Amino acid sequence: MSAPLEHIRADALNLPPMERRKLIHELVDSLSDDGDEQLTGAWVAEIARRIREVEEGKVECVSHEEVMSKARAACK
Repeated sequence: MSAPLEHIRADALNLPPMERRKLIHELVDSLSDDGDEQLTGAWVAEIARRIREVEEGKVECVSHEEVMSKARAACK
């Protein structure tokens, strides 16, 4: 992740939950205009559900490195 992106990410994670949700919706909406696959209301709802689960401690985030390490070990 680039330094500017990491800075934005850190700032975004310090926002209150409602402001983070608003930001997510605005970012998702900005993607739907560039010809990429349209993000439907169902996808937006799924993203919001997953964020709530993390915020409520119902799920634990796993780093990319840990996921890849486990995947490589499972393939051996």
